Amino acid sequence: MMNEERNNDIRKFSFSNESDKAVHILEGLLKGIQADKKIVSEEVDELKNWCKKYNNFIDVPFINELIVSISAIVQDNIVTGEEYDDLIWLCGNINTKNKYFNTITSDLQRLHGYFHGILADNKIAYEEIQSLQQWLMENEHLKNYYPYDEICSKVITTINQKKLAEEDEKFFKVFFSDFIDLTNTISINTDEIKFLKNEITLPGICSVDPEIIFHHKLFCFTGNSKRAKRNEIADIIKQKGGAYQDTVILNTDYLIVGAESSPFWVFSCYGRKVEKARDLRINGHKIIIAHEVDFWDALVE
Repeated sequence: MMNEERNNDIRKFSFSNESDKAVHILEGLLKGIQADKKIVSEEVDELKNWCKKYNNFIDVPFINELIVSISAIVQDNIVTGEEYDDLIWLCGNINTKNKYFNTITSDLQRLHGYFHGILADNKIAYEEIQSLQQWLMENEHLKNYYPYDEICSKVITTINQKKLAEEDEKFFKVFFSDFIDLTNTISINTDEIKFLKNEITLPGICSVDPEIIFHHKLFCFTGNSKRAKRNEIADIIKQKGGAYQDTVILNTDYLIVGAESSPFWVFSCYGRKVEKARDLRINGHKIIIAHEVDFWDALVE
């Protein structure tokens, strides 16, 4: 009897967990499909697919309301501006109270939905990257959580270029696809994604303007620096109240990436240590990959 009650509790938690997540993803999906100021048929199909995917939650009042509303709106395969605003309003007024997720997790789920929405029509426009940048700026509390730092670095680089190059679009397609259930999509060209994943390797990416704290923090360094030798950097960290280890381990707080010359460092972070740090970030550890320019700047603040 106790095991049965425990299993029921687990099922209840899992069910509510997934239904809350469904709403967060929908919020992001809606933002993403409208990021270029137009909603095309492929994006409408992804809204239909959301209803299909979460139809098993139809008995949940707020999910039911969303499915009914979306289904009515997409019957003509068109989502008008007013209909879009209605859906955004409805999502915003659904009160899940984040019962099973904290704010960070909820907003990361919205970010994943945003990726899905942008990729839904298999095209990425510069305007969509601008829209994503605005969302990222409004959600800076996600800083240091994967994949906020990574996508923020690439978005800022693209915005600074004032254009979306072909290679950038390929990168975004591969990056976004890692946060989408490609087995459950109607419109996304999964064959193209598979091809691009064989062509493109996602590098480790340094954080943009990270906050670097030394006291009681564990540092590691990779690459070379013109400003100091590795043992000198280790001594500086210890003098500032931190600790240094020459390998990346589970409780490493910062991996500092040395660069002998170019300040254009966003995609220069290759190597075994960076790969290890990236894997840790993917698995939820808050290790920060920072460029040495930010490290030296932190010393004089």
